[in-house]
Amino acid sequence: MDLNYLLVSTIPSLIIAGLITGFLAYRTYKQSNEKQLYKMDKFRLNLESQIVNLQNQLSINQDRFEQINHLLLSSQTGSLEKKPKLKSNAFLERRGINQDVKIETDLIFVLMPFNPEFDATYNVIKRVSEEAGFRCLRGDEEKTSGDILPHILQLIVKSRLIIANITGRNSNVFYELGIAHSIGKEVMLISETVEDMPFDISHIRILTFRDAEELSNKLKNWLINTFARIEQ
Repeated sequence: MDLNYLLVSTIPSLIIAGLITGFLAYRTYKQSNEKQLYKMDKFRLNLESQIVNLQNQLSINQDRFEQINHLLLSSQTGSLEKKPKLKSNAFLERRGINQDVKIETDLIFVLMPFNPEFDATYNVIKRVSEEAGFRCLRGDEEKTSGDILPHILQLIVKSRLIIANITGRNSNVFYELGIAHSIGKEVMLISETVEDMPFDISHIRILTFRDAEELSNKLKNWLINTFARIEQ
């Protein structure tokens, strides 16, 4: 009788004590894990900040930029001119564009909506391109009469590189992007948010940016890596 009473009165206390001990151990583990994640995140942010500062110092002026990116700049007169001519394309030929069109190795063509809210982004792209020795054009910069599509197609074909801003999922941009991909153009997609990446192009590398400084730094790196790869 005394033993049964002892068991009945002791077991609940042991269970409660075990639950409390387990809870305290879990909370201690969770707090420790959160502190570790916080330290790692703080370290990552600090490292990214140092990298951005270093990039800014390395590209502080035109002379410094040219010293660092000599491979990019010198490559424009090398293997780029060895690229094959445009292959026969019935779609383009029906719009007056044939195989005789020559690729202009210093031309970057930008696909983006003709909307003032995108002007700031375009100005960054244009500045970085020109600092690297390229010409940079958008479809509405050259006056044309009548249907603008043949003019856009001509610039896509003539350009060495394509930069497509898919922010806002503009239908014209995606149409022109498809044409650029179909004829084998080197294309960089940029977007202010990952939400603007449709499922069917989510596997393609897309340069995302939060502000003008980040866009500028990432574009410089892309140009350097692109031409380094071409030179190999």
